[in-house]
Amino acid sequence: MCGVLTSGAALLFLISAGQWCNAEKGNMPEVSAPEASVSASPQEDVKGGRKHDFESFWENNNATLRLRTSDGLFHQCNWYERDSVNKTGVTLTEWTYIPTTPRWSQSFYGPRYWVFEGSNKMSWSSDEETTIKIMLYDYEHKCCVVEYEDHMYFEEDDCDEGTSGTLQCKKADGKCTCKRPKKIELLVGLKHIKEIPHQCNDYYEQKLNKTSENKHEDNKDCGNPEDRKTATAAS
Repeated sequence: MCGVLTSGAALLFLISAGQWCNAEKGNMPEVSAPEASVSASPQEDVKGGRKHDFESFWENNNATLRLRTSDGLFHQCNWYERDSVNKTGVTLTEWTYIPTTPRWSQSFYGPRYWVFEGSNKMSWSSDEETTIKIMLYDYEHKCCVVEYEDHMYFEEDDCDEGTSGTLQCKKADGKCTCKRPKKIELLVGLKHIKEIPHQCNDYYEQKLNKTSENKHEDNKDCGNPEDRKTATAAS
């Protein structure tokens, strides 16, 4: 598996990570080091404390379009839809609109609960993997730039420690952890996709060290999550 995983873990890796290796073989753009989030939106105080960045953003958005990403794994018309949010975390479901059918396809993960950490970080974990996201920039809760990193877990005997391409694997405590470099994504709130604030695009471009990326060419053909909900409720 990319020269790192043994055959025993290859199938699980493909199922869980989709096309990780396809992305690793390409020139994946790196992003600069993590930093404290930059917010163009005043955060409300909660019991004298600053509200979590992701809590504030998702309280103001029912759904966001994943407009641009430095990740090689990118689907056109990819949406994050908020199911619920509170002080400790947010439940998001990932949907992809396929305009040629047309139809909506839900991610095989289903709804995922992301736990808030610190002031600008959240994470989701299962027995097989963990994803960590950091809010880098939030413009008036209309759009934001997020950094994220994926980790995969395997039995120690199922992989070889080392690096292949940009995929890194390390053995510890009887298990093997494989991770990819940090990536960034630009999310735009449903209400703002027709007039996307340039501030988020500007910040996103500043964070890229290379020009290679994936983005939407035409947002008009990406459906509307609210229409999907209405159709589902009526059926």
